Amino acid sequence: MNTGKKTMRFDGKEFGVVEITIDNLPLQVKKATGQEVVFELEVKLPEDSLQSEEVACNQILNATYDEDSQTVKAKIETPPFRIRKCNITAYVPENTKLKLESENGPVSVSDLISDIDISLENGPLKMKRCTGDMTIKLENGPVKMSEISGLINLSLENGPGKILECSGELILDSENSPLKIEDCSFDKIIYRNENGLLRYNIPTGQAEGDYRFETENGKLVIEIGKEVEYDLTARTDGGVLHVTLDGDYEMDRDNGSKILQKKVGSGSVKINVKSENGAIYLLGEHSGTKRIFIREHGEGGTDSGEFTINIGATVKKAMKAAIKGLENAKEHLNEDQLNSVKDKIDSAQKRMKKSMKVHLDDTDLVLNLSGLSDDIQEGMSDIGSDIRNAVHDVMINFKKKSQRSHRPERPHVVHRRSERKRHREDEGDNLENRKSILKMLEDGKLSVEEALKLLNAVKE
Repeated sequence: MNTGKKTMRFDGKEFGVVEITIDNLPLQVKKATGQEVVFELEVKLPEDSLQSEEVACNQILNATYDEDSQTVKAKIETPPFRIRKCNITAYVPENTKLKLESENGPVSVSDLISDIDISLENGPLKMKRCTGDMTIKLENGPVKMSEISGLINLSLENGPGKILECSGELILDSENSPLKIEDCSFDKIIYRNENGLLRYNIPTGQAEGDYRFETENGKLVIEIGKEVEYDLTARTDGGVLHVTLDGDYEMDRDNGSKILQKKVGSGSVKINVKSENGAIYLLGEHSGTKRIFIREHGEGGTDSGEFTINIGATVKKAMKAAIKGLENAKEHLNEDQLNSVKDKIDSAQKRMKKSMKVHLDDTDLVLNLSGLSDDIQEGMSDIGSDIRNAVHDVMINFKKKSQRSHRPERPHVVHRRSERKRHREDEGDNLENRKSILKMLEDGKLSVEEALKLLNAVKE
């Protein structure tokens, strides 16, 4: 395999911007050790390639410096011939803006202290340990950002994202993209979403913040850590609102919209959550016992109730028993019987989720019974009966099959029973024949003599 290398170095100049355009090839961007811009290329060609390493490198990488704009412009493109492997690394000095456009290739950016402008299509983006103002536009590719500090303006479409251990301000527009934000200490967040999912964790002890989350048809999951003094307003026009926050809160309705308000302490962390038709989940940090608040508003005022249900362990125990019963008996059941029992257990799970609106947290069951009707206890009882009946049916079939499999063989007894069975079947046939003959006699289709002859023949 033939390997070609190329290095382009720009030093002794003033750098304002580094512009990179790249198609269909991977790129790494790192912080330069000094005040110079460096591009390093390594390409591997097939053994039977007719191209020289030098020609290949020159066709892939080209860069120039414009003194008037103090800009380094690099163009990286796939050559018209086959290559086996290509590694490209760009080194950008501190306080030099990076402007990058990429299509169909993975991009990695790390350790930069500068403003960053990235437009990426159909390729994954990874960013780590960068500081500055950033404008990121990503389409059809996943993004992962960690240890980023500064103003982050992120537009994400059709690709999943993770933002970890970041700080500063976040302005995020998302469409059809699931996004998870964890262990971050943003001072401000403005989030707009159409159909995707956002999960954001406000860390324990967060002192200040201004967070605004808005979705049309998506799902917002906001988890508030302990020792956070917050002022929360949540509104949904046509979606559902799930709440497992500790303490009391106010729930009102306005022309069909649900509005929740809650303030803890000084309320220094402002949280505003809005949904048109999507779901809103407001979660607190809970133990295995879930505290549930129900608020019903009517003309006569507000009735409130509070009760605690330790349901997680009970449900898990019941489901484990059902699965264990299946495992013990599945060797003695045919496929139809096994599928029937599985369907019963699946039905129990579905009914539980539908009637109790249960969703799974990362660590435990989180229950929300807000706004449920009074038949919740009856529904729970029915679910338990379904599970017990499913396991009971399995064990009854198991015992019957086990008894038959251990019964000693008695061929002569089986033979006599078979003879008696055939004799009873013959008598049954003769009885039906005699009834038919008498019916035909009654209808005038046979004479008396003809009927007697036929009855004698059947008897013989």
